[in-house]
Amino acid sequence: MTEKIKRSAIKFVYKGVIQDRLVNDIPTKETRPNALIAISLNHKLWKEDIMEATLLKAKNELLTEYGIRTLSMESPGFKRRYIGDENMRNYAYHNGTVWAYLLLPYAKAYYDIYKGRHDKLDIKREIGSVISTFRNGFQKGHIASIAEVWDGDKPHFPKGCHAQAWSVAMLLTVENMIKKMMETD
Repeated sequence: MTEKIKRSAIKFVYKGVIQDRLVNDIPTKETRPNALIAISLNHKLWKEDIMEATLLKAKNELLTEYGIRTLSMESPGFKRRYIGDENMRNYAYHNGTVWAYLLLPYAKAYYDIYKGRHDKLDIKREIGSVISTFRNGFQKGHIASIAEVWDGDKPHFPKGCHAQAWSVAMLLTVENMIKKMMETD
């Protein structure tokens, strides 16, 4: 079964990067966080160079100081703001809105890909940098929680639930991941 799944997973690769989904067995060529989630899982379906290229594409197109966009700004369907009536907000929710909790799969994928190739302090620095906005906000007393989502473009205003449990859990989990990484050789 594992080999069948791996053969199926390779269909999602276009120009060396894992794409979001297939339409009529053809990759969509959209940069979304689904591929990032897939490469963060324990069972690896793709070669390391494909996973690294996917991570770097996500870093370049999806990563913000508040989380991961649900769609690249380069996509024609990208929605810069999470505003409007319920239908407009629902559309924006998965087409550009930034989600804080998606920093966890980013951090996990980064660690998994680079743990044997880069210095531990460099990995800690990179992973720490993606949560620094929240870490600094808590340490300085500027924030007491983390919102559910943010607008997809600057200025990234917080939206949705103002105190989202999975956003806070992301920060705690990534902080714990960094701590454990530094304790091990």
